[in-house]
Amino acid sequence: MTKNGQPNRLIHEKSPYLLQHAYNPVNWYPWGEEALERAKKENRPIFLSVGYSACHWCHVMERETFEDNEVAKLLDEYFISIKVDREERPDIDEIYQRAAQILTGFGGWPLTVFLTPDQKPFYAGTYFPPEDKYGRPGFKRVVTQLGELWSKEEQRLREIAQDITEVMVRREEKSDLSEIPMIGASESPLEESLKRAINSLKNLYDARNGGFGTTPKFPNVNILTLCLQRSTYQPELEEIVENTLTNMASGGIYDQLGGGFHRYSTDEKWIVPHFEKMLYDNALLASLYLNAYKSLGAKKFRIIGEGILNYVLRDMTHPEGGFYATEDADSEGEEGKFYVWQRDEVIEILGKETGDLFCYYYGITPSGNFEKGLSILYRPYPLEEVAKRYKVNIEQALTAIEEASEKLFKTREERIRPFRDEKVITSWNGMMITAMAQGGRFLGNSQYINEAKKAADFILTKLTFEDGTLIRNYKDGPSNIPGFLEDYAYFTAGLIDLYYSTFEDRWLKEALRLMDLTLKLFWSEEASTFFDLSGTEERLIIRPCSPMDQSFPSGLNITAMNLLRLSPLEGKKIVKTLNMLLTRYNRDMELNPWGFATLWSVAALYNRGLTQVVVTAPMKAGEDSYSKFNDLLQPINETYIPDLLLFGPPMHEESSQVWQGKEAVQGQPTLYICRDFTCSPPFTDPDKVREHLKEFLV
Repeated sequence: MTKNGQPNRLIHEKSPYLLQHAYNPVNWYPWGEEALERAKKENRPIFLSVGYSACHWCHVMERETFEDNEVAKLLDEYFISIKVDREERPDIDEIYQRAAQILTGFGGWPLTVFLTPDQKPFYAGTYFPPEDKYGRPGFKRVVTQLGELWSKEEQRLREIAQDITEVMVRREEKSDLSEIPMIGASESPLEESLKRAINSLKNLYDARNGGFGTTPKFPNVNILTLCLQRSTYQPELEEIVENTLTNMASGGIYDQLGGGFHRYSTDEKWIVPHFEKMLYDNALLASLYLNAYKSLGAKKFRIIGEGILNYVLRDMTHPEGGFYATEDADSEGEEGKFYVWQRDEVIEILGKETGDLFCYYYGITPSGNFEKGLSILYRPYPLEEVAKRYKVNIEQALTAIEEASEKLFKTREERIRPFRDEKVITSWNGMMITAMAQGGRFLGNSQYINEAKKAADFILTKLTFEDGTLIRNYKDGPSNIPGFLEDYAYFTAGLIDLYYSTFEDRWLKEALRLMDLTLKLFWSEEASTFFDLSGTEERLIIRPCSPMDQSFPSGLNITAMNLLRLSPLEGKKIVKTLNMLLTRYNRDMELNPWGFATLWSVAALYNRGLTQVVVTAPMKAGEDSYSKFNDLLQPINETYIPDLLLFGPPMHEESSQVWQGKEAVQGQPTLYICRDFTCSPPFTDPDKVREHLKEFLV
């Protein structure tokens, strides 16, 4: 127990989440040899607490429980206390979330787990108040009872822990492989299975409000991406995507003044969010909205996609490149305080006439829709209805709302902001590199592409060890934590998208290098799968493998997509790995389409074949040729092609067969579209490309 306001060992950490606990009276250790060796040497059980800086209930437990001197005294008497930032160590979080699921049927954050000295779990939960309340046991009682139980019945607790660990180990064992054809005609067994998977997801769709399942409601980008991809073959899926994205964008889950999405909605109508903002949510949603804009032609989706990217550039970007991790839900100790408004406050700022119109458009009422009579901005009415009610035309109403929004945004900027976790996490940055690169390519915005390049350079220079392997995160310097599968997966994907947006060879070469490293470090031929962490790293009680999508698509599933996208360049080696992986998880995909939506996306694209677009150009292209080059690509960039593989001029004379036989015609930039081992005639005219795409994509 720390005394006299002295910091504990967490004061030497870089993680903002760990530093938030550095002055707790609890005698915290970071995860590492010092704590683990002490537990073994003294035969003391471990109290493990896992959370993250933007987690509301983590803050509540920190204030209520870990600031309590009696709690600290009890923990110090019975346990070795270890605090982990799940964003730094997703492997540890994954392992003990599984233990919590086995022990209690649920998990979440803060994660509270009690372990034997050799790290095996025997008791778990999430949030505990200091005393009994909310129908939950008090933490003091839990700590006391478990501590005394260890002293009296250590062997019993060790047996429980061993049984739980054995269940976890069995779940990592290789499944029987059922050989199925993964490539074939449209009515292949896989295609039929995919239709069943889609239908099961459709049964969970909320037709009134959009989205899937019940409250709390998450964006479920992976499912919406699969629906958008499949809408060519099942047009009814367009309505699911359009309705969900429209309702989310109109709801309080979207920051109507500042852009960007909050974590999830606590109600079915997307009005009341949990206010934390995560980089990964916003990266994935930006990509989804921009792709939906291309597919459905809805300008409103472009506006939201740009709003997300502009929010990230304004509030979440490291000065040297790279993107910060999260913004907190709380400010001044209250959840959502930064974002909510009183009607009288809005009227005072905007004046009665404009204020009334603004409040009606954004659902601000005297009684409010949140706590203490406060209102969360959302859009319950279409602009046309607002204009009609206030007897103005649509353009006048829109101008008034835009000007009023700018005033309120400036006022809001003077408030005390939520805490920002300024870790730069490799995997999450990979997601945002994809979003920025796609935004730049789809919309012709060079700023987005330049920011993606800066972020990629940041990772390659500051988050790469001397041997070329990746580092997990950066905060005032790189951590010493090696990258996990998800870091390699998402950064590789970001580099591929950056190559698509620039045709700069270095990004493609780096993607290929990282793909080779991924296979070397994480692939198991014996298990036919990718593990989350390298076999060369520290030994935990299991080597976790996470095939299912959770808050975002799993590293395994994004790796599968990377294999698919790089297969024309790597050939048989990649195809074999991808076949083994899809076959390995075929049964799981059938049983759980929700958790395997991203892998279904991969399987569907693989099954039907991919569209390769190759653009060649004269070796010495001048400014005029550069302009023609971009014009020729414009039809591709503005068209939604979910199975697109895009290649620019060859990297060198002996490049892959992707480029063989594809010459520039008469010294002009020339484009080829290939599928099923057949290529189109060479195109030098953008209008001809558009015509071909209309027929080709039917």
